[in-house]
Amino acid sequence: MEESLMRTILEMGYIPLYAITLAVALWRYPNYFDTPLRFVPILFLYTFLNELLGALIISDENIALIFSDLADNSIIYNLYTIISYLYYYYVFWSFSKDHSFLRNIRYAALIFLTSCIINVFLQSFASDSQTLTYLVGGCFLLYCTISYLRYFISLPQQFIIKQNFLFWMSLGLTLFYIGYLPIKIFWFFKFIYGFSESPWIRSIHLILIFAMYILFIVGFIRMRRPLSRAVEM
Repeated sequence: MEESLMRTILEMGYIPLYAITLAVALWRYPNYFDTPLRFVPILFLYTFLNELLGALIISDENIALIFSDLADNSIIYNLYTIISYLYYYYVFWSFSKDHSFLRNIRYAALIFLTSCIINVFLQSFASDSQTLTYLVGGCFLLYCTISYLRYFISLPQQFIIKQNFLFWMSLGLTLFYIGYLPIKIFWFFKFIYGFSESPWIRSIHLILIFAMYILFIVGFIRMRRPLSRAVEM
């Protein structure tokens, strides 16, 4: 009974959580409107609408008929994956002035875009989740977030760290992708070999989403100006 209740809460709560995060991001917008983070509310709005559309297509037969070509949701999530990865790369690139890191991000973005093109020939962009694209992009994003976390941890002023949204964003993204990339690999092999799947896989996925967006919310609430445009790494 308790497991069923928790799963119900997770399923019912993750889309409203996107909306709450968007609301908090807009509330704190004066603190970062003049930085590369100024597009974050647009990304969160896109996330919310994308997830809402995906849920509606699955749950409502009338809407599914209207979007019959998107019945498995793959294309909308594939587009979202590319856009969100590129934006996060842009954010981390913009906030750094370490030349080797900047060079590596440029290479990472190029390799990621190349993987997107290759993946189209391996899997249908319209009907299959682009696994190679997601894994390559996720690994490079982890490189960005872990690099930033290592930088923040090395700083002596812990109170300043906790007021920097980039710290909380890095922490949330790191936690999510370390947990979710193995799930993505499992789902790929499940699709190929027909593995059975425990319902806990879905629950773990949703828990990771909750953890990431709660950390985003904490970061928005705690952030203070001035928000440095560049950091030494």
